[in-house]
Amino acid sequence: MNQIPMQQEQHRTPVFGYGSNNIAQLRRRCQNPHLLSIQAKLNGFARCFAGSSPSRQNAAVATVVQTNNATTYGSIVYLTPTELERLDVFEGCHSHQPNDPDPTINTYRREQLEVIECHQQEETPVQAWTYIRNDTHWVPTGSHGGRPSPQYLTLIKENIEQHWRETGGVTITIRRADTLEIVEEWSGKHLAPLNNPIDGNFGPTTQRALQQFLLSQELCNGQQETHLAAVDAPVDGHLGPVTVRALQQFLLDLEQGKIEIKRRDGGQ
Repeated sequence: MNQIPMQQEQHRTPVFGYGSNNIAQLRRRCQNPHLLSIQAKLNGFARCFAGSSPSRQNAAVATVVQTNNATTYGSIVYLTPTELERLDVFEGCHSHQPNDPDPTINTYRREQLEVIECHQQEETPVQAWTYIRNDTHWVPTGSHGGRPSPQYLTLIKENIEQHWRETGGVTITIRRADTLEIVEEWSGKHLAPLNNPIDGNFGPTTQRALQQFLLSQELCNGQQETHLAAVDAPVDGHLGPVTVRALQQFLLDLEQGKIEIKRRDGGQ
């Protein structure tokens, strides 16, 4: 886990993240390579999904919705006002009207919520900026039938596991933001959910498992846009030429020693 930042810097303010904004991405977007993140959780809110984002394979993206008996796990980063404005740009939030709930003004608005900062077994409540999506409609015509893409879910899962290692394998609840209906419990696993995966039939489930495996290995090896990440919607259960090329490239890179088989926790 990353070290705790210097909170005594009064000009910095906490920002809670619960989606794909890992520390590496935040450092790039805020133009500060020294940013650090802290384990944190938001009680009374559930991670939900809504909309359709072109930057996320035209699929749903994350938000939080207030509901009883829910906790959203994530992290906190401390930003200067300038860094916060830079992040606003990527979140579709106008810095001069950050709280406006009008979706024609802000894709995400900023609200200050009480978030629990967790550090060395101590829990401290802090008021942290949290981005909340204004338009919470479920879009069934999106590329994944209203759901978020597996690429996006993988990033969220790995970001949570980076800060909450003791929880083990994280399962992402895909919940509609408009109705709070649970659509799916997504684990990112490959063939493990099947009762009898070794049947000799290369059907859609096996093909999706292969595509997800290639995607996870690409992310683990830090080789973005090498195998499947360059495709808009690779995890579709169809063994088309893109997936075949991705598999060929993956096997070639493996044979040439350019990559290694890795687990998501960084092991081999």
